[in-house]
Amino acid sequence: LDPAAGAVCGGEPCKAGPIDVALKVMHPGAAALIELDLDLLELCARLASVLPGAAVLDPIGVAAEFASAMRAQLDLSVEAANLDEFAANFAHEPRIRFPRPLWPWVGREVLVEELMLGTPVLHSVGSPHAALIARIGLEAVLKMLFLDNCVHGDLHPGNILVLDRPAARGGGPPLLPSDVALAFVDAGIVKRVPPGAFHAVVGVLGAMVHYDGRLAGELLLAHSQGEAARPGEERDAFCAGVDAIVEHAKRPDVAFFDHIGEYVGTILHLAWRHNVKLEPDFVAVAVAVRVVEGIAHQLDPSVQVAPLCRPYYRRALLEHGFSRLPSFLAPVDESARAQR
Repeated sequence: LDPAAGAVCGGEPCKAGPIDVALKVMHPGAAALIELDLDLLELCARLASVLPGAAVLDPIGVAAEFASAMRAQLDLSVEAANLDEFAANFAHEPRIRFPRPLWPWVGREVLVEELMLGTPVLHSVGSPHAALIARIGLEAVLKMLFLDNCVHGDLHPGNILVLDRPAARGGGPPLLPSDVALAFVDAGIVKRVPPGAFHAVVGVLGAMVHYDGRLAGELLLAHSQGEAARPGEERDAFCAGVDAIVEHAKRPDVAFFDHIGEYVGTILHLAWRHNVKLEPDFVAVAVAVRVVEGIAHQLDPSVQVAPLCRPYYRRALLEHGFSRLPSFLAPVDESARAQR
């Protein structure tokens, strides 16, 4: 593609010279097929909603949220806008890249974007830079979650690439640590948590990372529907169950985020048992973290996620007005304030 034709990359005119591009085109008939699938999903959700205890899990609401995310993917201009937002959020992070959409060659059914040359992240398992790649990827997702409130919603390994160094494409020397960079592609699904729920989600994850299970349970209850009418014994039993999860995570042979899928399942069971309707954004964010944490552990089995979370949580306290939350975490250090 010749940028002289007036293309705009990331809000600015493209640089002179040819640009390698990827072309994404909506398949004819895809929208109709997806709508049929979503109608079937809604029917199943309505049938499930009459089962005992189903109201707590809200199958109709979950199906509606999934349908909304799928319909957003049918408009490729939405993905282009997501890519521009990610690029702006990571403008000062040279190790993280996103494809630049080339406006005006973007529409509902067509997306022209910068081609990212690289290899899927799990191809780097066993490489000399595997641990570094794991850390870069984890920190990128923690930034999305704690600081940007804009989380890539499709974080499977094929959508995270280890970028080629230009010289290496022609058989040049291997990557150096300073060359390692990742690209996140296929940003049609993005998770943004509403402001009130965002404070709750970050607070719950922060409490768990700092092993305060009782407070994590109380925060989950405080943002659940019908909390005020819940009997005291139900509240205590739910909080005790969440605290038991965190106590398990405190064991030296257990990594909290390595078991987050199991823990989320246990919390959902506790919610069903004690009639607690959880904030659905907590589950969505926890699953996203679990996926990328699993990728990181394949690259570096020794990686510890909780220590990486803490500075991002502290920065979130400073940057998003969390001062009204209880000071249940370690004191915010001045180095975090200096990073703003």
